[in-house]
Amino acid sequence: MPNKPESNNIDTDINNAINTNASDEFTIKQTKIKKSTVEFNEEGIPILSRQRIYMAVASLCIAIFLASLDGTIIVTALPTMANIFNAADSIHWLITANLLANTCFQPLFGKFSDIFGRKETLIGAIIIFEIGSLISGFAKSISLLIFSRALTGVGAAGLQVMVLVVISEMVPLRERGRYSGLVGVAFGLASVIGPLLGGFLTDKVSYHWCFFINIPIGILAGIFIALLVKTRKSEGSAKDKIKRIDFVGSLLLVSGLVMLLIGLNFGGNEHKWISATVLCTMIIGALTLVAYVYYDLKVAKEPILPLKMFKHRNFWSITTAQFFMGFGLYGIIYAAPSYDSIVHNSTASHSGIFLLPFILGMVILSFSAGLFITYTGRYRPMFISGTFIMAVGCGLLISINENTKGVATASFLAICGIGCGLCMQSFIICVQATVPRNLIASATSTIAFTRILSGTIGTTLSTIVQKSIVKSKITQLIAKFPTNAKVILASLKKTSLIHTSSVPSE
Repeated sequence: MPNKPESNNIDTDINNAINTNASDEFTIKQTKIKKSTVEFNEEGIPILSRQRIYMAVASLCIAIFLASLDGTIIVTALPTMANIFNAADSIHWLITANLLANTCFQPLFGKFSDIFGRKETLIGAIIIFEIGSLISGFAKSISLLIFSRALTGVGAAGLQVMVLVVISEMVPLRERGRYSGLVGVAFGLASVIGPLLGGFLTDKVSYHWCFFINIPIGILAGIFIALLVKTRKSEGSAKDKIKRIDFVGSLLLVSGLVMLLIGLNFGGNEHKWISATVLCTMIIGALTLVAYVYYDLKVAKEPILPLKMFKHRNFWSITTAQFFMGFGLYGIIYAAPSYDSIVHNSTASHSGIFLLPFILGMVILSFSAGLFITYTGRYRPMFISGTFIMAVGCGLLISINENTKGVATASFLAICGIGCGLCMQSFIICVQATVPRNLIASATSTIAFTRILSGTIGTTLSTIVQKSIVKSKITQLIAKFPTNAKVILASLKKTSLIHTSSVPSE
């Protein structure tokens, strides 16, 4: 598709692309009548019946369900695992390692799919994900569990990126909102089921099954995708494809992100912010990313993350908005169940239910937004209203405490979910309507990468703030109840101890 100048009205960008796709659809129908053997149009979109598209998208929904389930099922199991491994101070690394790996590898999958093929890259991501889940289920130490969660994060990165990329390959832009909305529903349903299922498995069976459950779902997703998904085959021999991989750029980008994010996680946690470990790690990480930018712009022939995409106004503005939206999205998903568990001493199952209003709001509005975009061709009202509603909801959540009524808390969470749902699909479609077709995979992976990057940073910062507040409260309790100091201090490692009968209820 030829590049089009960006208009002053952001809504016209998608209409221009839609009109082009509408013309393409007419050409497809005519070509199919004349020559039934034609499988792809000139834009690379396969000629499939609507039934076949729905079946293929259903298989992709299983894949995104898998990635989302893995990200949320563990949340309600964390307090239990912290007690089992006696690792309350390091249990957050199960989330951090997963998010860090997810963040750092998302930009790579978009370019890998350009080289090796969309479906092949997606199936490869499923295999990596399954191996990580299997190791997690059998892990006997917190160190091995952290490593396996990182490996699972690599696979999840591929799932989250490639599902969106494959849909862009299979579905014309005008129809994309509807099918992307279905993916949003799958993501949201897994986010609803994840905490509930994680709580049930942890309370009634074993936390190990929070990882083992990924195995049959992953196998099912892989089989259906292999049979139903139709995308263009990549050209060239295996040797030629490997030569196209930008190993230097990949190393610079991943290592820079890893060091920067690890330094951020160390600060105020394992080490002081002004310690040599934190400062050196973050400075070296930042310098490595600067080196990547230079390499991308001046040296790389096929950069992993083509920075020329940021020349498009819509792209960089949506990327910025996505970055800040990720703070709220992942901050709520990971902090809300922990808040309920620590403050109210709730079971793992109840902590999962605590998040339900947020997820339901996100699911319903994500699907509705997709339909709105499909039938109107306009996405600007969606993300403008969504960001505003999300900001209001987060502001309301700041006001809650242990005395806040459940109805009020649920309402605040639902408002945040509505805001997220309105933005999720509109951000992706806006970007895909803006960039040239040969950059869609990289642009899509960048948007997904931005969301998870801000989620990683936001989760790290929220964990640091949470631990700081808890330690402050514990210190106050020790000063108020010195005779219970031993039990209160032990609650830093095992939070449930603070609610035992040996500690005064006041």
